[in-house]
Amino acid sequence: MADPLPPGVTAEQMAEALERFRQIVGREWVFTDEKVVSYRDPYTITTMRVATGRMRP
Repeated sequence: MADPLPPGVTAEQMAEALERFRQIVGREWVFTDEKVVSYRDPYTITTMRVATGRMRP
């Protein structure tokens, strides 16, 4: 199952944004796919907001 995208954002736009973030902060600080799972709240009441990616400083 693919990660959900923000409203109005295509998969291509998201991939481009994530690549730009990698260029800015470094690849080791941009998390996607399996690495994002640890940031998901298993006790959330709603699934309206699910992260596609995360960045760390």
